Amino acid sequence: MGEKNKILARYILPSAGGLCVTYLYNIVDGIFVGRGVRALALAAVNITVPFITTLVAISTLFAMGSSTVIAIRLGRGDKRGANDAFMTALVLTFLLSVLLLIANIF
Repeated sequence: MGEKNKILARYILPSAGGLCVTYLYNIVDGIFVGRGVRALALAAVNITVPFITTLVAISTLFAMGSSTVIAIRLGRGDKRGANDAFMTALVLTFLLSVLLLIANIF
């Protein structure tokens, strides 16, 4: 296995492991809800899973995208640009959160 493949595997394995743990949590949550509160509550949990997955994907999008831009700017020595990128990502995440909250309330 080449050096690039080893480096790639070093990053992929923790990411895949994190996703497995996340979905294992969803399975265990379904088991506890199904046994404790029964079918109606389990149906409610299963309806919310796509929404939760979408929110995790959106937050990951902002986190990974902004961290890449920040790392590039810090690598160039542009601390002000990195700070601007961070604040932009933070404000966009907050505004999107508020927008999704309002959409879900109605």
